[in-house]
Amino acid sequence: MFQEYKNFQSQFQNKIDYYIKILKNRSIILILEFINSIFLKEQQQKINKKRFDVRQALNVWYQILANREEQLVNTDNRAEFSLGKFTPIELEWDKLMINATIKVGNVNTQKCLLNNLKGVMKPAHFTAILGPSGSGKTTLLNFLSGRLISGNLEISGELMLNGKRIDDIDKFNDQMAYVMQDDILLATFSLRGLYFSANMRLTISEEEKHQRVEALIRELGITKCADTRVGNTQIRGVSGGERKRASIGVELLTNPSLIFLDEPTTGLDSSTALQVIDLLKRLAKNGRTIVSTIHQPSSEIFNNFDRLMLLVRGNIIYQGDAEEAINYYGNMGFQCPNFSNPSDYFMKLMNEEGLLVEKIQVGESEDFDEAKIKEEFEERLKQLLIITIHLI
Repeated sequence: MFQEYKNFQSQFQNKIDYYIKILKNRSIILILEFINSIFLKEQQQKINKKRFDVRQALNVWYQILANREEQLVNTDNRAEFSLGKFTPIELEWDKLMINATIKVGNVNTQKCLLNNLKGVMKPAHFTAILGPSGSGKTTLLNFLSGRLISGNLEISGELMLNGKRIDDIDKFNDQMAYVMQDDILLATFSLRGLYFSANMRLTISEEEKHQRVEALIRELGITKCADTRVGNTQIRGVSGGERKRASIGVELLTNPSLIFLDEPTTGLDSSTALQVIDLLKRLAKNGRTIVSTIHQPSSEIFNNFDRLMLLVRGNIIYQGDAEEAINYYGNMGFQCPNFSNPSDYFMKLMNEEGLLVEKIQVGESEDFDEAKIKEEFEERLKQLLIITIHLI
């Protein structure tokens, strides 16, 4: 009965010996030996007190591993996320200026919301627009999606779709989708309320609607809660992540080529937010153009972005591959510390008054003095270091 336990104890001891040989550190050796003794003692107590069946425990453990492997396989199989044929879209804009007329007393003043922007959103890429509050992220997203109400705004610039200039983005609404920051699902509906949206928006046959909705429910990973009410603060319902995925599903019903999302992870915990980002990543892998504003992503979420746009005070200070952003600023003297979250570091740079925001735009301005900025930045770091030493 205890043969498996003895084998396990032997294997565990061999691993401990191996790590001790590698580390050669007295303090760590003592800790490992202490953990080893406690672990083995606890295992022995379980066996003596509860007549623990090792064989049964191993069978349970093997079953857990098998289920986990099946989940991974299913995740890989869902990587394509196909809802049918669609036309990939590349969206470009140039010399984009948006000014707002603000009345202060009896005087009208101009405020620049977006300043001479040029950029591109590519198919099969997940693009994140990162910036502090008031940087113009939502304004840019609303303009590109055709949701910006002109009103007191002065808008100029060129917009191109797959290389062709367009004057009215509204003509392509059937190829685009927009997921708002706040969920719009009715609290008393179940997640199968997707059928209601399908009946209102799609002109295909009932059988095709049924197939598309069921395929979406499977792809979104909400099969187990599909018949549960959405809920709200007064009505118990699905989790925040499930609600957000269902909101994305409503927009996916039309099989769009280009999807805009306004801060889709707001209000979600780190694990749930990662599930939503994983869904968007799979949509991008399928050839869709995914564009999302985001405020302060975790490092794990940041690693899912293909392209990154840093927007501050209406200016783009970086646009390109997300993984190259660290090197870009590192070459300018702003080295991201090891083992830190890149997005947190970029947010810090963008909030630095007079240090980076006013100096770096698209290209270098005439008064751009890299050496001076680097000197000022290093001086601030020294001051922080002195404060830290005193605190220690």
